[in-house]
Amino acid sequence: MTTTTKTWSNIPDEIKFAILKADTLSVRDVRAFSSVDTHSYHLCLPILFNTVRLPSREALDNFLDTVPPSYYPFIQELDICTKPQGCSGVDRVGDQSDEITEKIGQILSRGANRLTQLSLCIGGSLRNDIVPVFGLLTRLHTFALENWSDEEVAPLSERLAMALVVSLPALRDLSLARITRSAMYAPELLGGTVPVVHNDADVPAPASNLLELRLPSLLGLTHLRRLRIRETHLGDHLWGTVTATSKAPELEVLDLGASPYETPAFNDQCTQRILARAPTRFLHTFSLSTGASTSASSCPPSPTAAVPTPTFTPPQYATTTDAAKPLDDAFPSLRTLHLTPLIPPPLLSSTLAQPALAQSPVHTLSCAFDPADAAEGCRAVEGFLWERGMNPLALTQPKRLSKRTRSGSLAIIPSSSSSGAPHPLKRRSTLSASGGRASYPSLQTLSISLSPPEPPATPAAYSPKLAARIQARRAREAEERAQAARSLVKCCQTLGVHAEVTGIEIGDINEEEDEMVVIEEDLATACVVEQPVVRMTLNGRSRSKTT
Repeated sequence: MTTTTKTWSNIPDEIKFAILKADTLSVRDVRAFSSVDTHSYHLCLPILFNTVRLPSREALDNFLDTVPPSYYPFIQELDICTKPQGCSGVDRVGDQSDEITEKIGQILSRGANRLTQLSLCIGGSLRNDIVPVFGLLTRLHTFALENWSDEEVAPLSERLAMALVVSLPALRDLSLARITRSAMYAPELLGGTVPVVHNDADVPAPASNLLELRLPSLLGLTHLRRLRIRETHLGDHLWGTVTATSKAPELEVLDLGASPYETPAFNDQCTQRILARAPTRFLHTFSLSTGASTSASSCPPSPTAAVPTPTFTPPQYATTTDAAKPLDDAFPSLRTLHLTPLIPPPLLSSTLAQPALAQSPVHTLSCAFDPADAAEGCRAVEGFLWERGMNPLALTQPKRLSKRTRSGSLAIIPSSSSSGAPHPLKRRSTLSASGGRASYPSLQTLSISLSPPEPPATPAAYSPKLAARIQARRAREAEERAQAARSLVKCCQTLGVHAEVTGIEIGDINEEEDEMVVIEEDLATACVVEQPVVRMTLNGRSRSKTT
C-alpha cells in the first residue's frame, strides 16, 4: 500500500480558499499568510480587498496610485471619504467635483460586479456623468451618501442624490445626510436662510425611473427596507401626499433627523407628515430627532404657545388598492425606539408619552444625550419611568412593591379602600398621556449613552487659574451626570427594567435604606405607596392612626 503525502502546495485552491475564509482566521492572519509566496498572495486577494476603507482624500489618492485596477473587482464593501486630513467638522471648502468624480468613477466602474455596500462622504456635488456608473452596481444593497462640506458653499443636490438612489435596483438600506433641497421643488425657500441648489435641472434621470428626483419619491421605492435621513430639510409638501399608483416599501428601520436651519416646531411637523404617509406596519426600529411638546391628553397646552401643539397621529400606508389606510393607534411591530440628542430634555417626557409611541410594543428604549444635557435628560427619563410605573397596567408581570423605611418596616396598601373609592395611584395614573392605557407595556431594556464631547482645548490656551476653574467645572458636571445616571438605574431596578449606561462613570450602585425594593410575589391588584399617618384629636388627647 502506497502512502501519498499531501503538502499545502498540492491542495486544490478551492480548499485553500475555504480555509482562508473561515471565521477563525483574522485579516491579520490572512495578510501574514499572503507573504509566503506569490501563489498564496494571489489566493488571498479576494479576502484582503473584500473591505476597503479610505478615510481621507490622501488615502484615496494613495489607493489609486498603489493598487492595480485589476484588484478592484475583489471589493465588496467600499467606504470613501474625501475630507482632507486634519479637517475637523464642517469645512467651508468643498471638493473639486471634476477630479473627485473621475477618481470615484474609476473605482466603481471597474469594481461594479461584486460591490454590495458603498459609503460616500464627499464635499459637495459630483458631475452628472457619475449617474450612469451607478446603473452598473446591480448588486449594491446598502448605500450611504453624506456631504461633509458647508451647504451654503458646496451643496449636494437632492436631484443628484435621488438620481444615484433610483439607479440602484437592489437597494435595501439607504442613509442620506446633509442633502440640500433643489430650487426647482422649493421656491418658497428662495431668499431665506435655508440653503437651496440652483442650476441642477440637467441632472439626468435613469431611463427606467418614473419618479421625480425629489426626496419624497423615496417612499415609492418598493424594495427599500431601511431609510435614514439626517440633517436634511424635510419640508417638501409632497411628503404629505399619497400616490395610489405606486406600492409603498415595507420599511423596517426609519430614522428621521432634523434640519439645523429650521425651528424644532417646524421639524416636528415635518416628522408627523412623513409618519402619516410612510408605511409602518413592519417598522421595528424608529429613531426620532424632534421632540413633541406636551399634548392635550397629558395636560392643557400653554396659552402663550405660538404654534399648535404637535402630537403623533396614527400612521398610514399606501398600497395599490387603498391609498391611505389608517393603522391602529400604535406602531404594531415597533421594538426599538431611539431618541437622539437633538431632542431637548424638557420635551423628553412629553415625547415619550405620545400615544402612538407609548402604546407600541417597544422592548428597547434608547436615549442619547449631549454631555451638557445628560443629567437633565436622565432626570426627565426617570420621572417618566416613575409615572409609567405608577400605572398598574404598565406592569407586564405585576409584583408586590414596597418601600423600606428607616425602621425596616414595609408598607403596602391595597389597590382600593373598603369604601370603594378609587385608589390615589389610579387617580394619578390618569395623568399619563396614554389616557389610562398601558404605557410601554413590553419595555425590557433602557439604554442611555453619551454622545462624544467636543475635544478639549490645549492647556496652553488657558492660564493656570482659568484651567483650574474649567477642570473643577467639568468635574462637577461629571459628578452631576453620575448621580442622575445612578438614580435612573435604581429606578429601572425597582421597576424591573434592565438599564445600560454608556459613556458615564456611575460606579457601584449600593443598596440604600430608603430606596424602593421589589419583593418577588405576584400581586396584580397591589400598588405602592407609603402608609400615610393621620393625626387625630380625641377627648383632648392626640393619637396617630395608620390608614
